[in-house]
Amino acid sequence: MFGLFDNIRFVNPELLFLLLLIPMAAVWYFLRHQKRYPLLRMPSLTPVQETTSWRARLQFLLPLFRALAFAAMIIALARPQEILKKENIKAEGIDIFMVMDLSNSMLARDFNPNRLEVSKKVALDFVSKRPYDRLGLAAFSGEAFTQCP
Repeated sequence: MFGLFDNIRFVNPELLFLLLLIPMAAVWYFLRHQKRYPLLRMPSLTPVQETTSWRARLQFLLPLFRALAFAAMIIALARPQEILKKENIKAEGIDIFMVMDLSNSMLARDFNPNRLEVSKKVALDFVSKRPYDRLGLAAFSGEAFTQCP
């Protein structure tokens, strides 16, 4: 269909067979609600029958909307997913372990606002420039503890 659905797959495609129930339900509905004409018509009822409200005129849309809702529900249960293009990137990274001091001396205001905030900004900048490296973080203040392996 012009490549519109080339990148879509379903997790549960077997549920799409339930869509076949919709035409069967439509046939059943229309056979059940066929207009049965009376054998004897009364001329006095004709003006009353022709003055129907807008709700009565649009009532035929209700089964259509039900069928559309049922179809949408079946498609949602089949779980459509877009197939993304896979791209293999061959990149080698290195293992880096950072150590950060969290003691009270890092709260000194010789940098703006203090040493701890500056070291956090530098660490974030460093990490953002290393997409392929494996990083770890150990923080210490008297005793060292691993924050991020």
